[in-house]
Amino acid sequence: MSEEPPLSPGPAAGPLLLAPVVLTGLAIVTFRWHLLAAAAPPLILLVVALTLSTPREVRAERRIDRDVVAEGERVDVRVELEFEGGAVAAVEDDLPPRGEVESGTWAALVGAAGRVELDYSLRTMRGFWKFRWVRVGFRDPLGVFERWRSVECRGYLSVMPSLARAGGLRTEAKGVKPLLGRSPSDAPGMGTEFYALRDYVPGDPMRSINWKATARLGRLISNEYEAEKAADLVIIVDSTLPTGVGDGRGGTLLDVEARVAIALADEALRSGLRVGLASVGGPGVWLGPDWGNRQLLKLGRTLAVLYPSGGAETAPLVAESIAVHIGPRTHVAVITPLTGEHWIDAVARLASAGRKVTVISPSPNAFTIPESPDLATSLAFKVLETRRSLLLSRLRPYAEVVDWDPRGDLGVIWRRVRLGA
Repeated sequence: MSEEPPLSPGPAAGPLLLAPVVLTGLAIVTFRWHLLAAAAPPLILLVVALTLSTPREVRAERRIDRDVVAEGERVDVRVELEFEGGAVAAVEDDLPPRGEVESGTWAALVGAAGRVELDYSLRTMRGFWKFRWVRVGFRDPLGVFERWRSVECRGYLSVMPSLARAGGLRTEAKGVKPLLGRSPSDAPGMGTEFYALRDYVPGDPMRSINWKATARLGRLISNEYEAEKAADLVIIVDSTLPTGVGDGRGGTLLDVEARVAIALADEALRSGLRVGLASVGGPGVWLGPDWGNRQLLKLGRTLAVLYPSGGAETAPLVAESIAVHIGPRTHVAVITPLTGEHWIDAVARLASAGRKVTVISPSPNAFTIPESPDLATSLAFKVLETRRSLLLSRLRPYAEVVDWDPRGDLGVIWRRVRLGA
């Protein structure tokens, strides 16, 4: 706040600025020099207005009732300002790009120097929200000059994808087989997959004795099996998306992907499995697999920071890097609208590395087709759907593919996807 804010004319500036110029011009043209004296009062008023419009000090403090919420929840914001100077002050808060005020006041006109509070509630949508400034405008009593100053007043809000919207996965899953299975680990223990032979130890169950090896070696030999453990799940979210693709309700295609991701993660974690997350495009995040509610919160906060961007050509390299950093029996769930061929190469590389892959593909065309399209529009969308079907068919040799209409229930995914090594 060391720099003086720029001065701009107010509604009454025109007449006061014009009067001295006109009177001075008339005095010169008509040689009536007494008109110069008549120009003095407007000039004095301009000087007084200039002095009164100069702010001396502004202090601002922001309070947000929570720093982490799920989309759709209401957040209360309060901004308290103390200021001096200027007979009239207009105050406007710096709302996030996707912020929508539900109730309260985020802008106000206040009287002379003093204190003002802005209280309002926001409807939240997924994202990492940054509140940066409060704009304060000072105007003199005559309305001649005004100055606007941006006062730093920062605040941050992480809006996670809502599990309430993804809840269809749980409610639709009654009577369906578990989403994620068990997979063998590379360690001996109780299980069904053969691990090695060893000498019999008193207490070994009779069914573990290998009678052929016992007869060949002349002593009791037992089979040892691989211990079973929960399979890891790594979710890859495609954020290399067109920024203008929305769901018609203020959300975007990336918001839909985030809801699918948090729903899959929630179900996997409830089954006692480790879940990790990666993204291609946007900030390019990586969150290693882990268990529990704390991991679910980390996943939600990570999904909150994703934003649409380019970079789909990096998908194969990212997939190859992820395959190196995850276990050999990790199941990979790729969530992508499949807007290009780069993801086919990416999935092929994951499959060639021995990873089981499932692709969940929300159709981007479902967001853009009008309710009553004309013939030309219908033909155009049929061409787009045909191209998309061809891309999906090229994925099927490498992965289980779920072609999903995002306008439908998430439970459709639940009924079709079977994850597990």
